[in-house]
Amino acid sequence: MARVLIVEDEATDLAILRGIVKGAGHEFYSASDGEQAYKTYLRTHIDVVITDLHMPHVGGIELIKAIRALFPEAPIIAVSGKGAELLAEARKEGAFVTLSKPVDPEDLLNAIAQALSVVSLSGQGQLIPQKVLEHPCEVKSQGRVDGEDPNQAAFSEELRNTLDRLRKEMESRKA
Repeated sequence: MARVLIVEDEATDLAILRGIVKGAGHEFYSASDGEQAYKTYLRTHIDVVITDLHMPHVGGIELIKAIRALFPEAPIIAVSGKGAELLAEARKEGAFVTLSKPVDPEDLLNAIAQALSVVSLSGQGQLIPQKVLEHPCEVKSQGRVDGEDPNQAAFSEELRNTLDRLRKEMESRKA
């Protein structure tokens, strides 16, 4: 049984994804946007993330980037009904598998199984890479750009704060 985080802002799509995941015997967590998902991911040991790409506030692409910054091997499955270009961008940013909506249950279960096999082979736990703790300044905001969502700027700030806090915790444990 795996712990699966489902990130979906549409109640109907969330219910469908949750039914597929739960029906396969996996434990599930849910979030309605990327910011909430990121917080859940940091607080809970998650084996696989399934994220919609088009959501309000912090979308799936931003979530993929944020998770990849800390956990490069994290298996992320991206789903979208907004076209092939968005799915291609998700693959470019590090999605393990991309699926078009409506999601075929068998395709999703196969993607979860593939993701879990990669996680078990890598032996990776949900641990923050030492280089990220040592160099948190590499994850930084470039300031507000015209048209930038203010929620994204707040999310970036929270990510920097989390990295700083984790770096300090690691330093205090070494002392």
